Amino acid sequence: MRAGLARGELQIGTWVTMARNPAILTLLQAAGLDFARIDMEHAATTIETIADFAVLARALDFPIAVRPPKANREWITRLLDVGVWNIHCPQVESAAHAREIVAASRYAPRGLRGNGGHSAATGFDSTISATDRRKFANEHLIIATAQKYGKTSAMLVASQEQAEQWKAAGALLLVYLSDVEVMLQGFKQAMGKIRG
Repeated sequence: MRAGLARGELQIGTWVTMARNPAILTLLQAAGLDFARIDMEHAATTIETIADFAVLARALDFPIAVRPPKANREWITRLLDVGVWNIHCPQVESAAHAREIVAASRYAPRGLRGNGGHSAATGFDSTISATDRRKFANEHLIIATAQKYGKTSAMLVASQEQAEQWKAAGALLLVYLSDVEVMLQGFKQAMGKIRG
């Protein structure tokens, strides 16, 4: 995702709020999406499920972003340690809170993240030194901020028209609906046609 954004390429994704089977990532990738956002704030998704999604996402080279229940050091650290590279932090209401989030997501000297050792987040690669692992991790987080600060903009869209509007405005991350909304709309349309 980061490479595509660096090239100025539009990235389109969707929310995963109900599906618990990580295989949905294969379906979304086959459908032509570029990434998925998985919700923990407003859904019953567990950290174990997120860990399974993260492993498959990395194997597929299909990025996921996860919205934790709370944007704090505990959740940020846990998500990063199970292999999630993109976090969508909810309820960031001050510059001080934004700084805390950045510090929780970065290793020293750029932050306060603790070193969890070898895990899915490191690919269990023991050939890379701890210093190089921390440097790599520090360089591969994507934290969305306002475009006016020269960062990537993301928008939630519910229609093709909204997608076109925000694409034209320069947003490079578009999140289209959710698994629930797409299935609900699709079935409603199909039932309307079938039942007449």
